[in-house]
Amino acid sequence: MPSITAQPDSAQESHARSPSPSLPAPPIPDAPGPRAQALINAFEKALDTTLRRCNYDNFAACFPTPAQNRGETLHQFHKEFVGRLEGFCKENFEQLLSDRSVIPSLNDLHRLIEEARMRKEAAEAKAEAQGKAVEVPIAPHTLPPSALVSSHMAPFLNAQHDAFSAQLQELQVSNVTLLQDIERQRAEMLHLLSSLEDVIGDLQQSADEMKQEDVQVLAGEVRNIEMELRG
Repeated sequence: MPSITAQPDSAQESHARSPSPSLPAPPIPDAPGPRAQALINAFEKALDTTLRRCNYDNFAACFPTPAQNRGETLHQFHKEFVGRLEGFCKENFEQLLSDRSVIPSLNDLHRLIEEARMRKEAAEAKAEAQGKAVEVPIAPHTLPPSALVSSHMAPFLNAQHDAFSAQLQELQVSNVTLLQDIERQRAEMLHLLSSLEDVIGDLQQSADEMKQEDVQVLAGEVRNIEMELRG
């Protein structure tokens, strides 16, 4: 956990106002950056103001009898009380910074703001060189709800669209293959049906020929019988 050290506000303000030609190196995640240090300075200033208000005179005014009879004891108690209060506040503040990851978050915020500032300066320089006006981006909080929802849902919807498109393409390929199989089986069935019709025709023709031969044989037998009867 980084130690809390106060820095003068004037030094921070002069550093923030001084332009830098290039983006400063990002601070170590656990090392307080400018914004984290400003928060620490604000805490130090508030704590120092509170402890100064809790001086011995104000403290003794709350305990007039012990202050009159046991002034040295009360003075020692006040000193220990203020020391413990200061230590307790600093300990809890540092614990809060650690539990909530305040310093890394503020460092990331500072980095994002610095990157945005550098992009803005680069865009202004480019527009000035081209003699054009700088195109001001639309602030997200001014967009309608539908646009915000669309921007948040766009990555998910695009991913789903790609997945469904891939599935549809696979289904189309499968359907083409299935259609080819069906057409091939249909052609085989038509060929088989045509072959069966040819076989049936041959059988029918054979049956017809066999009937004619039987009739001729029967007619010959009848004639023979008639001749025997006449003879």
